[in-house]
Amino acid sequence: MKKVIKHMKVVLIQNVANVGEAGQIKDVRPGFARNFLLPKKLVVLQNDPIAQELFKKKSQEKEEEIVKQNKQNKILEKVSKKSFTFKVKADNKGKLYGSVGPKEISKKTGLGEQLFKVHYKELGKFRLPVTIAGKKAEILIEIQKE
Repeated sequence: MKKVIKHMKVVLIQNVANVGEAGQIKDVRPGFARNFLLPKKLVVLQNDPIAQELFKKKSQEKEEEIVKQNKQNKILEKVSKKSFTFKVKADNKGKLYGSVGPKEISKKTGLGEQLFKVHYKELGKFRLPVTIAGKKAEILIEIQKE
């Protein structure tokens, strides 16, 4: 009597629509794996050495992400509710000759540039909401005439 294999376990190398995301272990039908997924190099068998490398790489990426988030959280706690002053050239009406944007704010606060999107073009005090890894904080900036 022939043994019928109903499913085989594979590890996804790339995201596959209607199947899963890279790094996941999935049960798929043998024909689908043999005829589509394996020839297109979208998956490897679970016991393949490449699969073990994928797991190691994925765990390293997770660890690096945790370290990065912890570092940003420490910086966020440090700068939260603090005020940062920028001295810039401006005309008599309070309009800046340039702007204070994400690059300048990032440099002064130590937070990532991608957290700030607005360019400030006039003198004044502004509250900037910041969210990192679900934690919210507020940074105060003051733009003064040089």
